[in-house]
Amino acid sequence: MPSTPDLRYVYYRCAGTKGCKRFYPEKVLEDETLRILSSLQIGEAVSEWLLGEIEKLHDQGMDEVALKRLVSRRKALQGLQARAYEDKLLGKIDEDFWRERSAAWQAELAEINGELQSIENAPSKADLLAAARKPVELLQVAPTLYVTQDPSEKARLLKTMVSNYTITDGSVSVVLRSPFDVLARGARTGEWWS
Repeated sequence: MPSTPDLRYVYYRCAGTKGCKRFYPEKVLEDETLRILSSLQIGEAVSEWLLGEIEKLHDQGMDEVALKRLVSRRKALQGLQARAYEDKLLGKIDEDFWRERSAAWQAELAEINGELQSIENAPSKADLLAAARKPVELLQVAPTLYVTQDPSEKARLLKTMVSNYTITDGSVSVVLRSPFDVLARGARTGEWWS
């Protein structure tokens, strides 16, 4: 018995407006996807430049002098608070003055502690560069991956990069996920930091 080729046709339907009964052939979406992925490719020189700029931004984030200043100010505020409390207990300052100053010191301490917590929780330079490198490297190979992968891997690639497709008057638009949307704008305009 001769084998018959798999003549499977894939269509997508509108998922936006209620009552929408339109169906679109997969080929229409694939062509636009491949066009977008190809337009997003950036050269090796631009990739390395972008990663270098991200590294510079990380280095400029918080220098040691600023960190020491925050820690020193926190210690000074805690000392002021302790001395003022002793003065309140000894009757050298009244309750209203204590409450007013204490509230101001607490607010400043909370702000300093928040900044210090942000610094502690910030990713290391290596982690930040690794995270930045992944989408940049994916852009380099995305068109080839899309063409060569099986449907489930294509779907996974698209889930990573694409948020939504819209079709208006027969024209397909691709809405990209972050950070691919930013990279797409940079690739299109040449302005990477706007």
